[in-house]
Amino acid sequence: MRKLAKEFSIKYISIENNKHAKSGNLNNALKQMSSPLIANFDADMIPFSDFLMETVPF
Repeated sequence: MRKLAKEFSIKYISIENNKHAKSGNLNNALKQMSSPLIANFDADMIPFSDFLMETVPF
């Protein structure tokens, strides 16, 4: 994932230990972000094509 993120100039955030599993990773990432919008998907989830239009107000 780190290599793919670098290829697309996307910031890759990881945690060195896996303390608290998913919630630990999410909390670690949230501390490092400044975006007002965050979407989190599991690896087996595919959002509908209108996901952003339906969830983010104009």
